[in-house]
Amino acid sequence: MDAPIIVRGRLDENNRIHDAAGLGVDILNAMADRFNFRYELYVPKDGQYGYLGPNGEWTGLIGDLINGNIDMAIGILTITRERDAVIDFLGPIITSGLSTMISIPPPTSKLFQMYEPFEITTWLLTFTCIVFTGIVIYLLNHYSPFSAWNLRLPGADSDEVSFVENMWFTMRSMLRQREFTLDIDQFELTVNLHCQYVFFFGFNKMNLCVFEKYLSCLFRMNRTDSTLHYDVSANEMFPLAFSARSLVICYWFLILTWHACWQATMTAFFSQNNLALPVHSIKELANQKSVRPVILDGTSNYNFFKNSQDDTVYGKIYKMVEEDNITVYTASQALELLKQDRNLALICDRNLLQSIVNTNRDQFFLLDETVGENPASFAVPLGAEYGPAFED
Repeated sequence: MDAPIIVRGRLDENNRIHDAAGLGVDILNAMADRFNFRYELYVPKDGQYGYLGPNGEWTGLIGDLINGNIDMAIGILTITRERDAVIDFLGPIITSGLSTMISIPPPTSKLFQMYEPFEITTWLLTFTCIVFTGIVIYLLNHYSPFSAWNLRLPGADSDEVSFVENMWFTMRSMLRQREFTLDIDQFELTVNLHCQYVFFFGFNKMNLCVFEKYLSCLFRMNRTDSTLHYDVSANEMFPLAFSARSLVICYWFLILTWHACWQATMTAFFSQNNLALPVHSIKELANQKSVRPVILDGTSNYNFFKNSQDDTVYGKIYKMVEEDNITVYTASQALELLKQDRNLALICDRNLLQSIVNTNRDQFFLLDETVGENPASFAVPLGAEYGPAFED
């Protein structure tokens, strides 16, 4: 029972399928309504689609048709010259092509992944810009005769001509910090940044006063009975000189642009598909050793690789299958193998693999490449009287 022909069903001890659903069942129901017949669904005892064995006998669905065990075979039966000689196909129904399904590699979490959207040169230029701006603002404030400190204006602060404070100003502007509030009653420190991140830290009464003294060294403090309010903006150093102010305005516009690019790049970076696939094609699969191919035995796909040993790529694939000696006849068996071993790749009909991936998107990935496209159809015994009517 392979999708999309049969996607659901219950199998009894006689290999009969009950409560089946799928594309094949829908087609059979339409045919039954038109030609007024009833049907029962069975799976072949060996679970194979059918191939010509070394003893000259057909297996699977093809063998059941030839031996008269069934009246019609439904499935993705690839139309081949050997099969067409012993059974009658009901015309092309679907196109069958070989694709490869691999397990999705486990996600990798990097410590500095948030810095990957920007290249190292961008980060170096950003750091250089911060340092350069801080130095130039310091020089303008220190040597300009129009700075508040040099004009000896009331309320002028020596921070305006301090190298450390000017560097701190440029760094704080880049980080866009705002305010710190300490709630003594709840013994929690709430740090509010412009980027809306909120962190909670627990405090007790013993270390609260120590932390208060530490904050008072960094920020200007306003205290009420139950709340300490540390306002970074209250300690902002705004230059008075026109030259310094012009540079600060240009720097702020640069910050706005930088943050806009950062947010847009971060969104695009984490939204895109960054799967690091081990292989991307059958050719890559044949030229490596870590991922091993699996092909359903008893299918035309298996014979395709077996008869293509003269081909460099397909011959390598068949040799790898023979070396591993993994025998599976149904897609469900292959699926269980791939769930147990991430280093296996299933080469099978693309329609079948697409159905598997649709229900297991978090586990498997279907490669884009499709090779060996051929028409596929249902089949009836050779010379069956109802064959031409069904084909029409």
